[in-house]
Amino acid sequence: MRGCAALLVVMLHGYDVLWDVSPTYHTTWGEALFFPGACGVDLFFMISGFIMVYATTTADASFQYSKSFWIKRFARIWPVYFVLTLLNGIPSFDLHGMLTVAKSLSFQPLSNLDAPYYGRAALDVGWTLNYEMYFYFIFGLSMLFVRRWVVFFGIIVLTLLVLPFLYAGYVSFNPYNLYGFLNYLNIVTNPMIWEFVVGVVIGLIYQSSWTINNPRILQGLIALAFAVFVSQYFSGFDSGFGITHLGASLAFLVLFVMLYNKSWPIYVPRFLVWLGNISFSLYLIHPLFLHLLHHVYGSPYNSLFVAIMSFYPPLLIACSLICAALSYRYLECQLSEWVKIKLLRFLA
Repeated sequence: MRGCAALLVVMLHGYDVLWDVSPTYHTTWGEALFFPGACGVDLFFMISGFIMVYATTTADASFQYSKSFWIKRFARIWPVYFVLTLLNGIPSFDLHGMLTVAKSLSFQPLSNLDAPYYGRAALDVGWTLNYEMYFYFIFGLSMLFVRRWVVFFGIIVLTLLVLPFLYAGYVSFNPYNLYGFLNYLNIVTNPMIWEFVVGVVIGLIYQSSWTINNPRILQGLIALAFAVFVSQYFSGFDSGFGITHLGASLAFLVLFVMLYNKSWPIYVPRFLVWLGNISFSLYLIHPLFLHLLHHVYGSPYNSLFVAIMSFYPPLLIACSLICAALSYRYLECQLSEWVKIKLLRFLA
C-alpha cells in the first residue's frame, strides 16, 4: 500500500510538471488518471497512524520509551530528508533561501497561507513531513501516560475541534480551509491530521478482539471499498487531500484489508513488498528528476527535452525507482541506522 501510494504521487507530480512546462501535454484523460494521485498522501498518513499503533504495543508509560520512540522516528525521517533536500538544491544562497532550507529541515511551515502546504518547502514534498513529525510528537507524548489513548484523543479533540471553534467559530474537515492561525498552529489545527487519526483507529480495531470470521464477507467488503474508491478516483470526485475527498473511501479499504489480514494472510508479489520498502525514498527522491526537467526545458538542451517527452513518464518512474533503491540501501538502511544508534547511545 505504501508503495502504491508513492507511485500515485510520482505520477501526479510527473504529469503536473509536464502540464506546467508545456500545456500541450494536458489532456482530459491525463487529468482524470493522474490528478487524483494526491490521495497517495492520505494513504501514507493512514498507514503511518496504523503502524505506530501496531509498533508500540509494549509502551510502558515511561519517558525512556517515549524518548526512544522519538529518536527512532527522527532518525528514520531526518537524515534521508536532509541529504535529498541538499541534493535537490538550495533555492538561492541568499538569506531567504537559507531560511527556507532551515525551516524546511526543522519541519516548520513557511507561510500562513495556501493550506495545507503553508509555503513551498526546499524539497517540494517536504510539507507532508511537517504533519508526520507533529503526529509522532503527540503520539510519543501520549505514551508518557498510562491512559495513553485518553490523552491522545484528548489532544486531537482540543486541537482539531475545540481550538478552531473557539478561534474561528466553526470546525472544518477540509485541509484546504484556513482558520487564520499563525505559524505552527496551522499544522496543529489542520484537518490533514485526521488522516493519522483514522489510521490510529484502524490500528486499535486491528488490535482488539473484534473481527469478522467469514473471509467471503471480508473479500466482498474489500472489493466493494476498492470499487467505490476506483469509481470516485476516475470520476473526479473531489480529487484533493483529506477525509472529505478520496480519504474516506481509502479509509474503508485500509480497514477491511487490515481486518482480513488479521485472520488470513495476504500474499503479494515480492516486487510490491520491495516497492513498499523503498516507498519513503521514492516519495522523497522523485522531485529531483522533476527539478531537472525544469532546468532542461527552455535551456540550450530544449531539443533534447522535446525528444524525450514521449518517454518521460516511464523514464521518470524508472529513474526514481532505481535511485530510490539506492537511497533505501545507503541512506535508510545505513545512514539512518547509524544516526539512530548514535543518538540512542548519546541520549541514553
